[in-house]
Amino acid sequence: MRRTLIGVAAGIAAVTLLSAGPAAAEDNSSFVSQSVPASMRVGIRVAVSLTFRNTGTTSWTPAGGYVLGSPNPANSATWGVSSVALPSAVAPGSSVTFNFSVSAPSAPGTYNFQWQLQTGTRFFGATSTSVSVAVAARPAASITNPTSAATFASLEALQQQAFQVLPLRVRHQHRMVGAGAEPPTHHAVDAGIDHRTGDDLLEQVDVDRAGA
Repeated sequence: MRRTLIGVAAGIAAVTLLSAGPAAAEDNSSFVSQSVPASMRVGIRVAVSLTFRNTGTTSWTPAGGYVLGSPNPANSATWGVSSVALPSAVAPGSSVTFNFSVSAPSAPGTYNFQWQLQTGTRFFGATSTSVSVAVAARPAASITNPTSAATFASLEALQQQAFQVLPLRVRHQHRMVGAGAEPPTHHAVDAGIDHRTGDDLLEQVDVDRAGA
């Protein structure tokens, strides 16, 4: 009877030893920090950064298809980019910072900004803290606050007009008295100021009575 019990106990021990083995490889991550503005203006480019730590048992590599993806909204190009490549391989226990630029949406409103590690089509690990970014419209264009190429063109045209010569005609009549005197002569003088140089511009033209 004892031998039978010993045999059964030995069999159980053998089964337990056979079931033990290496742990399966696992992808996992934790969110560390981020630098993201809480507000932007439509259409502008903004630099952001996010840091994650590899808390799994596998290395993240560019060749393995590991990227930083957008889960909220999922795989969306709301910010002008839907995924960001790894800058280098990340071993278990190491951290990686993604530095990249995003484009604010073209319509004013509030948009979610959140990212997560991804391999293939599968997201894994922790997500970054979701940020509700307020996207505001551009301010209206004005002479003191130009915001478009058309406004700058208008300013340039005004400057060109300011540099034009302002014409001024002064007429002077000179009479000669006495025998044999010639008919009175009129002198027409064109005068102006060159605003580019500040110089006076004078041009005299003699006009006889017949042509006056």
